[in-house]
Parts: sequence; structure tokens; C-alpha cells
Amino acid sequence: MPEIKKNGKRSNLELKMTYLSDDSLNDSHWDIIKPKSLVIADAYLSGNVVQVRRGERSLCCSNMLLFGVGMNIDTGEIKQKLKSADFCRVRLEPICMHRKSLRWKARFHEAWPKIKEQYPTARYMHLVLTVRNCDIKDLRETIKQMNTAWNRLTNRKTFPSTGFIKSIEVTREMDYCDKCKGSIAKRGTCKNKNNHTYNQNSHAHIHVLLQVPASYFTINYITKDKWADIWQQSLRVDYKPVVWVSAVKPKKEQESLEDAVASAVKEVAKYCIKFDDVIEYLEKPGGLKWFLELDNQLEKTRAVSLGGSFKKFMSEEEPTFEEMLTPEDENEEVAKVLEYREYLFKNLEKKYALQKIIEVKNDEIAI
Repeated sequence: MPEIKKNGKRSNLELKMTYLSDDSLNDSHWDIIKPKSLVIADAYLSGNVVQVRRGERSLCCSNMLLFGVGMNIDTGEIKQKLKSADFCRVRLEPICMHRKSLRWKARFHEAWPKIKEQYPTARYMHLVLTVRNCDIKDLRETIKQMNTAWNRLTNRKTFPSTGFIKSIEVTREMDYCDKCKGSIAKRGTCKNKNNHTYNQNSHAHIHVLLQVPASYFTINYITKDKWADIWQQSLRVDYKPVVWVSAVKPKKEQESLEDAVASAVKEVAKYCIKFDDVIEYLEKPGGLKWFLELDNQLEKTRAVSLGGSFKKFMSEEEPTFEEMLTPEDENEEVAKVLEYREYLFKNLEKKYALQKIIEVKNDEIAI
């Protein structure tokens, strides 16, 4: 990060040559995610009247970013924190999806002391429940059926969880790929993406973070096959659905259980669809039609729902504008704001460029 100058001014040439990624490596992700946002905005502009409005809002999402720069009195470290941005709050827009997922993780960290106090020996699991693929036009009805089945499952006397965080993710059905065979797990890293072909079907699946008693793994353990049987009964279908389940535990020696569960919260509450996948879909035949219908089908459906201990200690409401400004990795206040830096996204360079420095004097802002 460049040195803060006492008069808070730089030459015009210096401002033009300075980018957000130069000033703060921690904020370089803005240069990656904003171009993806513009791709989604362009897709919306091809839709109906409502979707065109969403596209116009997405085009303007976070075009200007204002950061406060300050020094930590104890460490002397210079930090930069987002203070203002124009979020569009369009559900399938990448920047807002990313900020919301970070905020869900922050909510968990804030609730963790109370959860840990009331459930000191609890364990955690990541559960994925699937159904047969459906035509994208039938997605809303499929999600409704899945939610009904989930309610049946949670009302069973044998349901082992004391709390959960649940979301629904949607992907587009792949026709075939001779490398990844259409596997959702392998699709993202497949090096054969140019040969991927898709149809107009969708694959909806439920992600759940489950809190369970410690005794679950010794006395009341449910195998993957048993979970599949229970889910089939809850769905009331004549086929055995695919189920995936895994215990949540620290992946590294220095990682705490809190951090491991927080990462699982972010995974579960991330996106209803991965925006990197959407960009790939849009490059394929029929991708634009599929995306616009996806937007129609997801309208007024709940993105994330909570139950049990999580609902008791965490808010279930959509993250507010103010919360999106301060997700968990930017939650620490700088000791004292010394200046503000305003960055504007430049389409040609595909980067955020420094436009203005606003010096703070005696608790007043002087330009």
C-alpha cells in the first residue's frame, strides 16, 4: 500500500497509474469479480422488462468504491476498509452473492460463543440431498417439492440434528464430457470445458450444515445409504436419490473447530448458483435462455433457511446493505481513519483505478 502523504494529495499522473490491487492485495478480488458481474448484467439486458431493470442495476453495481485508510495504534499497520459501495442486491449478480456469503460466515462467528456455550460437545456435518433433474421451466415446482420433503425429514422422530443451515443450489445439466463425465464435483476443474455441451434441464440440490450430538457418531450414526433411504421416503418417489454426507472437522492442525464450521457455513450459504458456471453456460448454445428462465424460477424463493440452534442465535433475514459493507474478513475497524480513497472501475483496463484522495483533518473531511 502506498505511503499516506501528509497533505493527502497526489499528482494527476500518479492517480492514473494507481489501482486498487496496487494499494491493497487483499482487495485485488474486486478486479476479478467485477468483470464477471458485467457479463451477468449483459445477460439480464436481453430479458423481459423486469430483467432489463436488473441488468441496469447490475451494470452499476459497485462501480465506485470508497475505502477508509487508517493505522493500527498497537501495530502501526496500515489497513484499508470498505466504507461505501452501491450494491445492486440483484440475486444472481456475482458481487452481491459474494458479499452475502461472507456475511453469513460473519453471522456464524458472532453467534459461535453462544452456540458453543449451549452445545459444547456438538459435532457438525455437511449433507447434500439431490433429486432427479428437471426441465428449467419446472424448477420452481421441483424446489417446492424438495422443501416439502425437507420438512417431512426434519419432523421425523429419528432426525438427529439440533440445528441446521439449509440452502438450494442449481446447476445446468450437462449432456456429456469424455473427461469429467458431467460430474458436478469434477466439472469446475475440468480442462475440457470447450467441449462441454448442455441442455435445458436443471439439477437442484440441497446443501445442509447439520449440528448433531456427539453421540451421533457412536450410537445413532446414519450411513449414506440410510440417508438416501430416508430422503427417498421424504420425497415420496420411486427412485433412490443420490446423497452425499461428510463430517465437518479442522483440515489443518492450526485450524479450530469454529473456523472449520465457519467455512462450512460459507460453503452452504454461498450462492444458489456458481457465477463461474453461469458464465460458462452463457457461452454455450441455449445458455442465455436457460439463465433468464432460472432467474424467473428463483424469484421469491428463499435463499437460506435456519433451524434449531442456528435459528436461535443467528438472523435468518437477508444481509442488509450495511452488513454487506462489512463481511467477516473486513470486520475489524481501523484505529483512526487518516484518509479516504475513491476507486472507479475502468472497463478498458478491467481494474479499479484511484480517482480521488480525501484527507481527514480534525474529524472533518477535507478534499
